[in-house]
Amino acid sequence: MRCTVCGQSYGLTHNCAGISPAQSADEKAPPSHPIPAVHYFLEAWRIARWDDVAIRRVAGDKNALLFGVLLWGVGAFALVAAPSVPLIRAGVPVNWPALAIGLFVGAAIAAAVTMAQYAVCHFTAKWLFHATGTYIGVLRPLLLGFSIVNWAFLIPFVGIFIGGLWGIAILMFVFEEVDGIERMQAFGIAFVAGIAFQYLLGILIQGG
Repeated sequence: MRCTVCGQSYGLTHNCAGISPAQSADEKAPPSHPIPAVHYFLEAWRIARWDDVAIRRVAGDKNALLFGVLLWGVGAFALVAAPSVPLIRAGVPVNWPALAIGLFVGAAIAAAVTMAQYAVCHFTAKWLFHATGTYIGVLRPLLLGFSIVNWAFLIPFVGIFIGGLWGIAILMFVFEEVDGIERMQAFGIAFVAGIAFQYLLGILIQGG
């Protein structure tokens, strides 16, 4: 767990310093690229590689939510559109307006399922383990991290398993770092919620 006063991680007990920890130089580092979209893509890649400093940095970055939504949306749209690509390449007649509406609705459903997953994880952590973070705080790094993971689902046959396990790991690290709960507590929440919601997303991606 993480102390709400001094920010120190601990097991059962600890000696509280009584003051909030100063941010490290890495956490206060300026943008890694002058183009914001590139900077947040790089942050997304760091989070996808379980970089705890990047997770904490993004959790407190007010601009990260917008770019997280945009980057996540690109991956989600690609996932929903993927089943239509073989039909288009095969020359099957396509009703383009209907396809566009279907893709939009599919991406919206995927977004709703994803937001529900993050909310269930966060509020379960609050209820069971007295998590100290905020929903927006966990949402920022999760959206960016999953914007990378989404592309793993496009890998034939094994993509759903790779993406599912990768996503569970990101959930675990984000909830440990941002919500301040123990790693095994975060793992339990991430594993149960991740399996359930990735199964729902799998059904969506595969068209039922």
